[in-house]
Amino acid sequence: MEAGRDFAGAGKSLRSVVDRAGPLDAVVVALSGHQRSGASPEGWQGILSDHDGIVEHLHADAGWTRAAADYAAGHARSVQIVTLTDATTPAGRSRAQASAQLARVAGSATAGRVAAFAIGTEASEHDTGDAAAELVAHLLTHPDATALAGAELVVGAGWIGLRSHPRPIGTVTYGGPGIPEWLDTTLREVVGGASPRNAWRPDAQ
Repeated sequence: MEAGRDFAGAGKSLRSVVDRAGPLDAVVVALSGHQRSGASPEGWQGILSDHDGIVEHLHADAGWTRAAADYAAGHARSVQIVTLTDATTPAGRSRAQASAQLARVAGSATAGRVAAFAIGTEASEHDTGDAAAELVAHLLTHPDATALAGAELVVGAGWIGLRSHPRPIGTVTYGGPGIPEWLDTTLREVVGGASPRNAWRPDAQ
């Protein structure tokens, strides 16, 4: 089946499955990962370059969560949805965290009808395939697994992890779209600091 990659497409794809297979209790979504256009620059410019086009992927993930919610509401059913995200690139890791954010609000936004799980795979499919499949099976079959709904689940080469909710440890403000030369040093200072802080430079607007 060709998976829809926007809100309308995801809803249409899910309805077509229901029409063929009947009522659903669970949906597993594993869309293709973020493809790099070529060799990326080093440093922060490379990270930003890698995020080009990520909005389309975020919409695709959100579309499937919305499709599951619409189906659950329309049929008065409880539905579980598991979203697996290729998190082997900077953009992939951002996408996986965004998917976890969507999963956190799925239950409260659907009167408890939808239990959403987000899994980021941080190694190749060869290294994570079996562990990811076993984790998905556990989430969908174990009666106590719904306690993990909304958690940031991660699969690596030979391990499965659970991350705490990320929180900002600092902010950086500067003017204009260009990346200032001092940004790398400032971010290293923020990351290495023991407490949250704000960074301001004279050329900030």
